[in-house]
Amino acid sequence: MTNGLLWLIPGLPFAGTVILALTGTRLTRGMVPVIGAGSVGISALVTLVVGLDFLTTSTQSYQQVVWNWIEAFGFGVNISFHLDALSLAFIFIITFVGFLIHLYSAEFMVDEEGYARF
Repeated sequence: MTNGLLWLIPGLPFAGTVILALTGTRLTRGMVPVIGAGSVGISALVTLVVGLDFLTTSTQSYQQVVWNWIEAFGFGVNISFHLDALSLAFIFIITFVGFLIHLYSAEFMVDEEGYARF
């Protein structure tokens, strides 16, 4: 099962944001859209892989626990990702449309000052 990949869907764009925020001014104009749009594009591909696995199995939902925040006296609070059919539909829309927006804006903003911040 690929439910272990759920954390990559928001994690890759977040990593791209951190990389661009920390090193964006030192990168070439060609590398900025590769990191920005590439991280969202890879996230969209991971969404496709996770979605295909979800649709081909007979499970109703996935849950991936990322971090156990607190546990005391048999009560535990976890930071986790939950995937069901409705959230899968929204993830498809968000990642694929977001990727297309990043592609368009990378070309549209190429001559702007502060290109790495877009």
